[in-house]
Amino acid sequence: MSEVYIDDANMQTHVKDMGTRSFCPLTSYLKAPQLPDDDPHQQHEWYPLYVSFQREMKVKEVLDNNNFETFLPMTVRTERVGKSIVHQRVPALRNFIFIRSYYQRIRWMKMYNRVCTALQFMSHGSLRVEDTIIPQYQMETFIQASIRGEGKEHVVYLTPQEIEEFKGKEVQFVEGDFKGIRGYIQRVNKNKMVIVTLKGIQSIALPVSRKNEIVFVE
Repeated sequence: MSEVYIDDANMQTHVKDMGTRSFCPLTSYLKAPQLPDDDPHQQHEWYPLYVSFQREMKVKEVLDNNNFETFLPMTVRTERVGKSIVHQRVPALRNFIFIRSYYQRIRWMKMYNRVCTALQFMSHGSLRVEDTIIPQYQMETFIQASIRGEGKEHVVYLTPQEIEEFKGKEVQFVEGDFKGIRGYIQRVNKNKMVIVTLKGIQSIALPVSRKNEIVFVE
């Protein structure tokens, strides 16, 4: 039996742009002003955004080509195709992407780029959309946990509705694949896991294989 590895970044099919919500009609796209240069004097923050129609890879490609910093957690999906086992690299979070920039520049892409009209800002309660940002230290930890956990068994992503955030004690991995990463110890489906959380947005649960892998943070 053969095994095939496929990267979804190279397999993304084009989705016809029909009925996508946007701020302006097609005539405005044709007359759109030029994308502002990335202003280093602006405060750059990590924003979580929804992406409609499972167009995460296409949106990421467009943003990367326009010098935005983006992050899209990936995972490896395994399935049998005929007599072969196919490993396909796909987004771990469907309809979701993280962008580091400033609000006005992201909003320009959403308004005037046909692909990026699939983006939607998040908001929580009374917060304005431009206030829905992720602290830098949280995002850095989440990125490291996601990258190291890609393709590994028992690593799972959880929404705020699926887990009570910050329920357990704070711990740190001192050895193994996740060495140096901090999170909160908690049981998920009866398994001991370390939860790395973007509060109110998304969490990743990392498995604890051996007791001496983690220590409690004083």
